[in-house]
Amino acid sequence: MKFKKNVIVFVLAVFSVFHGVAQDFPFALDKTWDSVMLGSSAVFAGGGYLWSKKADLPEFSSRSVDIDDVNPLDRHFARGYNENLDLVSDVGLVSVLAGVPLAFYGYKMYAGDLSFSNGITLAAMYAESLLFVQGAKYTAKVLVHRVRPYMYFDGVPDDWEDDNGFQFSFFSGHASTVFMTAGFMTYTFSKIYPDSELKIPVIVTSYSLAACVSLLRVASGCHFVSDIAVGALFGTLVGYGIPMIHTRFAEKKIHEKGDVAIMPSASGISFRMYL
Repeated sequence: MKFKKNVIVFVLAVFSVFHGVAQDFPFALDKTWDSVMLGSSAVFAGGGYLWSKKADLPEFSSRSVDIDDVNPLDRHFARGYNENLDLVSDVGLVSVLAGVPLAFYGYKMYAGDLSFSNGITLAAMYAESLLFVQGAKYTAKVLVHRVRPYMYFDGVPDDWEDDNGFQFSFFSGHASTVFMTAGFMTYTFSKIYPDSELKIPVIVTSYSLAACVSLLRVASGCHFVSDIAVGALFGTLVGYGIPMIHTRFAEKKIHEKGDVAIMPSASGISFRMYL
């Protein structure tokens, strides 16, 4: 039985060499759908940003907010404004947003384990995820216009009246963005390199940094815990969801070509024949 299995695997391997095997990369772009997804996400993000700047929100009065009106959980962790922690969280956002994908996938490209074309596929998926999160963030902030925690305390930022930012607590853009990145890295890296020794470090690093940035947003007085929780959940769903769509694109392309696909699996290599 084992001999027959080995023969079948050998035959499929030889067939794949001479008949054009679909690449084992689990993600693919679709010209039509990705044009729509990337374009609509860009419009969504840009439109949301402009709306947040031009929105005619109710006039604010410090006398209209009372920390006792806030739910017990958010009230317990609410803090006054801390400029230093706010700045550190901004640095952390940029570090996670750019540093994590570049560090791990950049290393894989340098090592020759990730082709340039596959890197472009990942970049396009990441851009779609990022833009969609930004659009949803701006939309939620304008619709909910929840006052930030620091407005309930003394020592608010000097420029708080310059824009509507003080009313944009829900949901956290930082949390949604860093957890989108964590979800994206976890899903894509695990699919591309299921047996890699870097898989656990990628997951732990991504989510640890995301958690740190999110906690800093609470400690700095910029967000309530519930803002963080919703942002983290939404970001994670997008980080997983967009790549999942692109696995379907890859399977569709393989099916249309009628190829044999060599795919990574927990036991080593798996073969799939699409007719």
